[in-house]
Amino acid sequence: MKSNEKFAVLFKELARFSIPTYKEWRSVTEKILKSSSFNSLFTSTYEDIILQPIYEKADDFHSSYPSDFPYRRGTNAVKKSNKAWEISQELLGAVPTKVNKKLLHALKHGQTAVHLVLDDASKRGFDPDEVPPEWVGRKGVSIATIDDMKEIFQGVDLSKTPLFIHTGALSLPLFVLLQSYLKNHSLSSAALQGTIGMNPLGMLSVDGILQSPLNVYYDSMANIITWSKQNSPSLRTVLVEGHPFHNGGASAVEELAFSIACGVEYLRALLERNVSIEDAASSFSFSFSIGSNFFMEIAKFRAARVLWASIVEAFGGSNNHSKIWIHARTSEWNKTIYDPYVNMIRSTVEAFAAAASDIDSLHISSFNEPIQSSTSFAERIARNTHFILQEEANFNKIIDPGGGSFYIESLTDSLAEAAWVLFQKVEEKGGLYKALQQGFPQEKINKTAKKREQNIHYQKDVFVGTNKYVNIQEKKWGKNEENRSVYEERIKSFKKQRKNRSEKKIDIQIDLLIDQAKQGLTLGMIRHAVYKETPSISIRPILKQRAAASFEKLRFASERYSLKNNKKPTVFLVNIGELSSFRKHVDFASDLLKVGGFKVLRSNEFQTVKEAVKAIISLSPNAVVLCSKEERHPTLVPALMKELNKVKCHASVLLAGQPSNQQRREYEQLGVFAFLNENCNSYDVLLKLQKERGMHS
Repeated sequence: MKSNEKFAVLFKELARFSIPTYKEWRSVTEKILKSSSFNSLFTSTYEDIILQPIYEKADDFHSSYPSDFPYRRGTNAVKKSNKAWEISQELLGAVPTKVNKKLLHALKHGQTAVHLVLDDASKRGFDPDEVPPEWVGRKGVSIATIDDMKEIFQGVDLSKTPLFIHTGALSLPLFVLLQSYLKNHSLSSAALQGTIGMNPLGMLSVDGILQSPLNVYYDSMANIITWSKQNSPSLRTVLVEGHPFHNGGASAVEELAFSIACGVEYLRALLERNVSIEDAASSFSFSFSIGSNFFMEIAKFRAARVLWASIVEAFGGSNNHSKIWIHARTSEWNKTIYDPYVNMIRSTVEAFAAAASDIDSLHISSFNEPIQSSTSFAERIARNTHFILQEEANFNKIIDPGGGSFYIESLTDSLAEAAWVLFQKVEEKGGLYKALQQGFPQEKINKTAKKREQNIHYQKDVFVGTNKYVNIQEKKWGKNEENRSVYEERIKSFKKQRKNRSEKKIDIQIDLLIDQAKQGLTLGMIRHAVYKETPSISIRPILKQRAAASFEKLRFASERYSLKNNKKPTVFLVNIGELSSFRKHVDFASDLLKVGGFKVLRSNEFQTVKEAVKAIISLSPNAVVLCSKEERHPTLVPALMKELNKVKCHASVLLAGQPSNQQRREYEQLGVFAFLNENCNSYDVLLKLQKERGMHS
């Protein structure tokens, strides 16, 4: 019998068995659990979604197909090419010539989109000589003239390569310079594709201030769309980002809800300015961060498509114009400074989730992103991750692989419903801008961020190499900042250019601005002409955070101590009794202390307290941890403290174990400094110990 015939017989036999009901499954499960509660199988998330221990077809199974409205399973029925998504790696560099070199190399080695990151000055519409030096070339390229555009795009065919540029709160200055460059070099503006997107509310969320009222930005947004639909119809010029919310510690529900609220506010503003819903909706790009909660992130992207399609339909848009365009980037929030190679794995898992979600464009961050300027090695690894997913994992041949999974379908519904409820609360407050003025998104995100922080501090949420499983021998990587003289040279050149600029009146019509840019009009000059700095608006910003930052500060303090004292801070684990009976306490204490950068010394099995004290005196550690069977603590703790006091030992004393509240009070009165167990706040314990040992100035 052939193998396929054998499988046919096997499946036929299996089909004879009836599918057990949930009640039957629960009955068997409860017997297996014995003493544990069945409720322990349910998991609550930061989104306040309760994850079930098992999902059934009855849990709202969807039988739709990819490209069916509202596009939960994707906007395309089939793959249009072997390119599953645009490989849109961020191109970082301080000056245009360096970015051009990186761009040409990236395109030659598989990148499919031009993703420029602007420096702080350019993103805010300032020329280099108008801002503090640290704004110039920091985390992005400095662009101010049509010549800069020429240097960046030298050798790049923009008619075949899509763009992705986040222009900040305003896009007109950079938009004009780009269009002027195309016109000056007889290149087609009509063939331009991709995103040159402005996001004033996103920048307000991050910076806490905009230099002009929102109507000034919205007027410009509408004008650019109107011009683009006639001249660059494939260009998207409005960008909605979830990154400000995600990087503040938001849940997936909050990131979705506030992003959708931002999009709705932009839609209303455009419709009020006589932009049609079709032109408006087709001008939007969305950009989301990808977190490490794999299935939640898949559901998030699917829910985003459902939510946006429903929004555009409610505004009267057609099904075709209801399709969301999504760029995704791996999370900045969860990347770590220590053990940075682990960031490669984090980014790969996140990229995998995005790949399984049918996104349109993807950036995978370099593993050293939180530490230093990206290196060619780091960039190559990140870029190659795309190729592994597309060509070895075959994501370029499938659509929505999670479709039909009872878990993913249910999670998609739960996320969409929860995000819709939160979005409606924003609407009740008058939209996202008014909600930000009232501090509503900030308070919601801050509450979630505090929950995350608490779980990280208690090691309930693990960051490998940072709050658990650390490499104590590792040292912090150094920065490789670019030469400041490059920035200074660029600033000087613009001071000279400003002295020689024409004082001719600047016309604010886009076509005329494009012509004037050819005559030397700069980014800052366009900004000052178009965006009058009338009364600025301000809010409390959403602070950008990284999950591992608090534990990294502990390691920094430990390294400073080591440099100052020419030795690592040391903790001695004092094992009294048979080690096998309390090894779990020893291992836990050792792992926790290493998280704080302490060198951990383990003792042999001492039989008496006096033996232990003798060893402590000889080693002279910063702290000691008593490890033994918990039943012996009532006698060992007083004895150890008595002997240490006799010899005037000033080491901090900790206890591995979890005493009762009464015992805890008694031990603290004897001088025990802290208690190490699975229920302790590991961060607080380590910070307290470092302060006690003079490791914080």
